[in-house]
Amino acid sequence: MGQIAFIGIGAMGDTFLHFGPVGDGHTVKIISNVLSYGTVALVNEALMLAAKHGVDGEITFDALMQGAPSKALEAFGPRIVSGDYVPPRVTVDHVCDDMLLGQELATRASAPIFMLGAAQEVYRMLALRGFGEQDMSTVAELWRSTQAEKA
Repeated sequence: MGQIAFIGIGAMGDTFLHFGPVGDGHTVKIISNVLSYGTVALVNEALMLAAKHGVDGEITFDALMQGAPSKALEAFGPRIVSGDYVPPRVTVDHVCDDMLLGQELATRASAPIFMLGAAQEVYRMLALRGFGEQDMSTVAELWRSTQAEKA
């Protein structure tokens, strides 16, 4: 698959890929988003698990960036650690919408989506608790509120 450059069109990025028939690029974009959102949910769990064991969040973040770096960790890890979610980069409602689109892709292909389903449920729970318009890194608040309920 070759790269295509569009001259004279304002772009959001600097790399263009041709995926084939109309709709294939949209399919890959949904898959990319779902991967990112699921990764943020895992980043949150890793940071919260360390916090539960008394390990400093910033030190954990730095260590993870050295040993298991990812764009999701880099972009959302500091928000999760600090609890500063403003301004929203990607809202929980947007995540839920894309997760549904990912689920529809899987249904049409009769493909199992075990991890997508788990991440989808986490964000759905977050939306039901009133975080829909907030940044997806507020997933940490779901974990924090669950811990506070146990105390």
